[in-house]
Amino acid sequence: MKKRLILIAAAVFIIYPSICFASYVIHLKDGREFVTDRYWEEGEQIKFKRYGGVIGIQKDLVKGN
Repeated sequence: MKKRLILIAAAVFIIYPSICFASYVIHLKDGREFVTDRYWEEGEQIKFKRYGGVIGIQKDLVKGN
């Protein structure tokens, strides 16, 4: 029983950070990438939080549009 509890606790600690710190990678057509935990669309821009502020990039510069 104790071994199961330890195994479950270890699994939770391994999985927990990947759930809490999920992030998105925004790939640009020129090869640059931005990693963010949140993004949204506003008009013709993709906006995301980075460097303590909000960055907006034209949708036509984002790969996969």
